[in-house]
Amino acid sequence: MEQEPSLAFPSFFDGGAVEAVVDAGRPYELDGAVLRALSIATTDFLPHPTPSTPCWDRPESHRYRILREQSVIFIRIEEDPAACDRQVAALHSGAKYAIHEDGRLLRRLLDGEPEQPLNPAPAEQGLGEDAAPGTPLP
Repeated sequence: MEQEPSLAFPSFFDGGAVEAVVDAGRPYELDGAVLRALSIATTDFLPHPTPSTPCWDRPESHRYRILREQSVIFIRIEEDPAACDRQVAALHSGAKYAIHEDGRLLRRLLDGEPEQPLNPAPAEQGLGEDAAPGTPLP
């Protein structure tokens, strides 16, 4: 997989998130591109489930935040400590994904990995958080 390390991730925690299912009994619509992106990210991040898969490695034991900006779908996966009777999530238990609406995985960033390359080219130094989300850095 060839990634685009210069692709800036948006903040997943600015403002409150909208719960996917707010009212019981009301449908929630999710388009196919978002569903495919979520499936790609989940399949990449978690091991293939088996009957002996531990609780913390199951899809239902995680929380998912999804942002769509133009043709890129950004996904944040993080452990849900309440799902496995934990009080806090494990360190480095999540990941961020940028997936094009056509299904191409553009970038994966596991918790604990640097947002930018460790040795950026001189033209890239000082850029990062100020870049517009979803756009490559110059």
